[in-house]
Amino acid sequence: QVDANYNLPIRPKEVTFSNINNNVNKTFLLEMCQNFGVVQDCNIYYHPINKKHLGLATVLFSTSSAAQRCVEKLNNTSSMGYIINVILDDKGL
Repeated sequence: QVDANYNLPIRPKEVTFSNINNNVNKTFLLEMCQNFGVVQDCNIYYHPINKKHLGLATVLFSTSSAAQRCVEKLNNTSSMGYIINVILDDKGL
């Protein structure tokens, strides 16, 4: 349990995707990630004014081990013709 006295590093559960194809939508990303564990949240980012796909997304898993498996399996792999970058986001949730 994490409280004010917890002094060990918190293992990240959030994964950041970059260089994703602009045709990747939330459904596609969820299907890609559900093999690794329970997905709590999934966001694809768009420009606030022109709504253009930014090629960035985040996925929040229920466990840090699921997030780690996702990074190990998907980082530097091809998705819709793009080589995607997948990293553990230690500054995320």
